[in-house]
Amino acid sequence: MIAWFARNSVAANLMMIFIILMGINGIINRLPVEVFPMFNPDEVEVRVTYRGATPEQMEESIVIPVENIVADLPGIEEIKSSAGEGRATIEIEAETGYDSRNLLEDVKSRVDSLNSLPEGIEPPVVRIEEHLHEVVTLIIHGDMSEYDLRKLGERIRDDVGRLEGISRV
Repeated sequence: MIAWFARNSVAANLMMIFIILMGINGIINRLPVEVFPMFNPDEVEVRVTYRGATPEQMEESIVIPVENIVADLPGIEEIKSSAGEGRATIEIEAETGYDSRNLLEDVKSRVDSLNSLPEGIEPPVVRIEEHLHEVVTLIIHGDMSEYDLRKLGERIRDDVGRLEGISRV
C-alpha cells in the first residue's frame, strides 16, 4: 500500500487534504468528546440465588424455565445464561432501538408469574444492566484518626458529586 501511494502522489495528497478537512470540520462543528459517552442500556439481567444448589440444579430448575418464559417477548435480540453454585444469571439483550424499560417491565411480569421455581430460592432480581466504568479511584491517608479520614472522604465525595458532568460518585 505504501508503494502504491509512493507511485500515486496525487491520490496521497488528496487523501491528506480530505483528512485535514474532516479534522477542521470536527473543530468547527464542536464534535462532543466524552470519556464515557452516555448510552441507553440495552440489557436486562435476571439474577437468582438458591443456596446449596449445584450448577446443574440451577440450570434445570431456574435457568431453563426463565429462558422459556421470556423467549417469546418482543424486542429480544439474544439471551445468555450462566449457572454456578447457588446462583444463576440470565442476560436478555434488547434489539437495537427497542426500549429496554419496556423489556424490563415485560421480563419482570413474566418472571413474577413463574410458579415452577423451587421453594427456598431468594426472590429473583430483575434489573437493567448498566455497564459503568470507574474513571478515578481516590485513596485518602494521613496523620489523622480513621474517623477524621472518613469524614474528609465523605466531604470530598459530596463536593465531587455536586460538580457538573459527574453522574455517579
